[in-house]
Amino acid sequence: GPPLPQEATAHLNMARCHFYRGDLSACEKHLEQALERCQMFNLPGVRAEIFEAYGNLHRERGETVRAAASYEQAARAYEEAGIELVRREMLEEQSLLRLQMGDVIGARALIDRLIEARIANEDEMGLHTATLARSRILLAERQQNLASSELEPALYYFREHGLNYYEAQAAL
Repeated sequence: GPPLPQEATAHLNMARCHFYRGDLSACEKHLEQALERCQMFNLPGVRAEIFEAYGNLHRERGETVRAAASYEQAARAYEEAGIELVRREMLEEQSLLRLQMGDVIGARALIDRLIEARIANEDEMGLHTATLARSRILLAERQQNLASSELEPALYYFREHGLNYYEAQAAL
């Protein structure tokens, strides 16, 4: 039958599954299909998520320039859709890109600003997910004890709320 708007989200979710499994080719294929549906039905919020997922894909492939460009597209799309960036994981992903590019200071500054915003918004889950990215940065700064002490409350939170994916990251 004809394409449906819901297929954009379905392909995006399939792309995410393939990304987490490490099948980057299948991830890209589903992102292309998601973007096609998104453009067909003018879905700005989903389009922002797709660009963010493209940023993650390019970052994973080591294509830092393309990743940064995708994150910029995502930021513009989130703004157009009226979605606050502090409520999305994109700023965490961008901080990890900066870390990958060797900009530890920039990565730390970005994640610290995000954590402050999430504290101000009383976004408990968002605070703990940002702590995961911050811990990776702290480890790069060789601050293992601080990273460990910050991860403990996050690990407990994820375990208590059945957030197994995040719990596994915190435990590692």
